[in-house]
Amino acid sequence: ASQAEPPSCCRERMQRGKKREREAMSAAPALKGTTWLTAGEEQLETTELRRVKLSAGWRARGSLLLWEHLDPQPSTRIAAFDFDGCLAATSLGGNDPNAWKMQFAHVPEVLKQLHKEGFKIVVLTNESMDRFKSEQAIKSCVVKKCGRLENFSRAAGVPLQVLCATAKDNYRKPATGMWEHVYHHGNGGVVPVVEDCFFVGDAAGRKGDHSDSDLVFAKAVGLRFYNEKEFFTSLHPPQN
Repeated sequence: ASQAEPPSCCRERMQRGKKREREAMSAAPALKGTTWLTAGEEQLETTELRRVKLSAGWRARGSLLLWEHLDPQPSTRIAAFDFDGCLAATSLGGNDPNAWKMQFAHVPEVLKQLHKEGFKIVVLTNESMDRFKSEQAIKSCVVKKCGRLENFSRAAGVPLQVLCATAKDNYRKPATGMWEHVYHHGNGGVVPVVEDCFFVGDAAGRKGDHSDSDLVFAKAVGLRFYNEKEFFTSLHPPQN
């Protein structure tokens, strides 16, 4: 069914969001298999991002932040999720790592059920950090984002893998670099079966959405896509 035309204010927000995503896509090199990642970049993994020391367990591969919780195991089945506005409701203002809550109260139960069914839970999230120039501003943003992801993961209580794109490059959705990393380098040598994987995100191009980047990303990598309401209220409604 066709959707009603969004009001002008919403159209303007979506247009601005799409413009930013097009800029990110145009800045990214073309992806052809694994050739987008050079041999040198494959070996480059540090515990710092732009001179900012990362907290224990976090790693940086170029502009991409990586973290794992409770030792997630490789799987051919990947259940991938956006973070802000999808798994967690987060505060847009301030840098408090505790300023978040579950987007839906039963998110942990859904993730645990997916884990039992053999899915590897993967979080693919954008965080615009390249606009910051001072070390203190970068550090504040890193502490905020990493802290929220860590706190969410512990509250969810399920093994999961986190990837966070921090710059306008080929990692940032809707560019496909984060999925390319999972597919080629981040799944313990196990090749995901795309038909058995899916992605859930809130940037779905709906009336009032800030962007359609999650939907565009899923289409680009061939993943089934669900918006957050569709997935957590229709497909997996709360049980009590």
